[in-house]
Amino acid sequence: MSNITHPAVSEQLLVRIAAGDKAALAELYAQAKNPVYCFALSILRDSFAAEDVMQETFLQVWKSAPTYRPGGKNALTWILGITKYTALARLREGQRAGIPLEDAADKVDPRDAFRDCENRIVTQAMLAQLAQDEREIVVLPVVTGLKPREIAELRENLKEDYFIRAKAAAYIVQNQPDVVGDLEEMRKIASLLQVDELHLFDTEGRLYAGSEPKYYDYTFRSGEQMQFFLPMLDDYSLQLCQEVTPNTAEGKMMQYVAVWREDHGGIVQIGMEPARLMAAMEKNELSYVFSMMTTERGVTIFAADQDTGTIIGATGEIPVGTPLATLGLYLPEDMGEGALYSREMVLDGQKNYCMMEVTDGILVGVSATYEKLYENVPGNMMLIIFSLCVLSFVTVFLILKMLDTFILNDIYGTIDGTQKIAAGNLDYRLEIDHTPEFKELSANINRMVGSLLEATGKLSLVFQNVDIPIAVYEYNQDMKRVLATKKLGEILLIPEEELSAVLADRTLFVEKIKEIRSESLKEEKEICCLSGEERRYVRIKTYEGEGKTLGIVIDVTEAIVEKQQIEQERDIDLLTGLLTRRAFFRTADQLFADPDRLKTAMLLMMDLDNLKHVNDSWGHEYGDKLLKTAADLFAGLKAPEKLAARLSGDEFVLLIYGAEEKEELYACMERLEQSIREARITLPAGEEAEVSVSGGYLIYPEVCADCTEMLHLADQAMYRVKKSGKGRFEKYDCPQK
Repeated sequence: MSNITHPAVSEQLLVRIAAGDKAALAELYAQAKNPVYCFALSILRDSFAAEDVMQETFLQVWKSAPTYRPGGKNALTWILGITKYTALARLREGQRAGIPLEDAADKVDPRDAFRDCENRIVTQAMLAQLAQDEREIVVLPVVTGLKPREIAELRENLKEDYFIRAKAAAYIVQNQPDVVGDLEEMRKIASLLQVDELHLFDTEGRLYAGSEPKYYDYTFRSGEQMQFFLPMLDDYSLQLCQEVTPNTAEGKMMQYVAVWREDHGGIVQIGMEPARLMAAMEKNELSYVFSMMTTERGVTIFAADQDTGTIIGATGEIPVGTPLATLGLYLPEDMGEGALYSREMVLDGQKNYCMMEVTDGILVGVSATYEKLYENVPGNMMLIIFSLCVLSFVTVFLILKMLDTFILNDIYGTIDGTQKIAAGNLDYRLEIDHTPEFKELSANINRMVGSLLEATGKLSLVFQNVDIPIAVYEYNQDMKRVLATKKLGEILLIPEEELSAVLADRTLFVEKIKEIRSESLKEEKEICCLSGEERRYVRIKTYEGEGKTLGIVIDVTEAIVEKQQIEQERDIDLLTGLLTRRAFFRTADQLFADPDRLKTAMLLMMDLDNLKHVNDSWGHEYGDKLLKTAADLFAGLKAPEKLAARLSGDEFVLLIYGAEEKEELYACMERLEQSIREARITLPAGEEAEVSVSGGYLIYPEVCADCTEMLHLADQAMYRVKKSGKGRFEKYDCPQK
């Protein structure tokens, strides 16, 4: 039996990544990017979305690497599991936006795929060297994880996908007739559509063009295999999918699909070797069940895959595919079936107490915010005070029945003291010792009040010992003093002496909290920024009712900093270090909204000319080297201000702005062209390859002042260059009215 060829993904890389080694992440990216991208593309059928999911997958790998167990599940399988959940989450977002899953493929413009997916092909996937029988018996269950019945269903689903690819090819040929006579372009289309062969037949059934010239002039009558498609010549409505069959020319095992062009100008046929597989999307039943559940505010129920450590269903807003590591949950390796596990987690910037249990390989957890856990604390405190009042009044009533006026002063003193305590003055102490009975009563009341204060201190001690960055304070309008746990000053960066002063005077404390809250974040009003030796972020939530105020203060610095870091990393392309497509458009929109900052600008759309040749001849390692070399030229260009991004594949955009005169911009472009002409990459055996770039540009605001429109016009100019000779830049010329 043939050997199965898998990408070399080392478990040791994940171990190094878990230790914070960014070089290991870059090495893992180089090894696993192709299968990750292809797997995402098979689910999403959208090149842009697949690019985003690939980026997100490696970010999640960086965060979740500590949860990976060496010697367990295959490293690549673990990574693809994260890819699957991330891609499915992206599809569900599309559903919420009103795009049905079954229509997702129809929303993709084949011309976009024609431009953006040149490098993303499945031909280097790990199944390429297997024979048909081996794929049937070994590869399908291993790679897909499906049962034989499910594999049969998958084959039927693949037929529908093949029809989509064939229709996409027909669309391109019909709308871009100039590609028909260009062999390179035909092979490029086949590669982009992830098919092995692309054939064009005329209305008589003769093969006249395609990706394989050796088959030209074959007809539907040339052999038994090709006669399968003869009925299509008499019926425009037919679209046929042939089972895996030896082809007429070479006897090679192939599966062919054929459809008519919409204009009935001919038949388009695609052929695939059985090695080409798509991952079947399975409905996540747990995610549906959890979506139907309701919980109290502050309470979250979730389920996670124990092997991958990712969320597979949850109440609230936790996306499917979220690694547990991003929530602060790291599972012990010895966590077995039925084991209970408690841990602190971070959800929506709030720290939660969490209890979890493993059942059938599924980790089921329930979490609650500390606000929820301690929401009854004020009520319990007031219940104790109320009980003290009731006890005092009952005691007084009984004593009045039993004693004479000699002790009325003691009775009134007790009543007055208990009323002060009930009002919240817990610093007050009863000093009644005229009789042994009242002396003992006052001592007991003082001990009960002291116990209440001690309970507050114990709560502080508990928070301190478990290292929870949370503090609680309470006051009412009748209290001069503010009750607070000990960590309040540490979290709010208030020196001990100042804290003692503000806690002793409620008015000063209220002003201090107001001052701290004045430095809140724009996007989250409850979170305040504190300035000190290190920047700190705290969340302050208050609850008011019946003249009482309860405040909960939580240190959320770690969560906010991590969130800011993740947002920054999402904006950078991992291979080139340039901005991603999403980051470019967000930043460019801000610039175009401020013409004074933009001044005179130049927008360039660029495409590498020989990337496919380098990939096919020397491998993707040198293709990546070519991409990074070009990116370095764009990033290192000396300009007044610039914005460089990799839009997708081999497509780049460069925005030069902040110039006073157009001459400055033209000088920048000359420097760029000179650096491109001089650039080389070293190939095996000492050979060198030139860096060739085709591009189109226009000046802001000569033609228009809209970023999206300028990008479209620059793309038109670049396309003219690609069709007329490549390797140069051309300015967009506004058509004469």
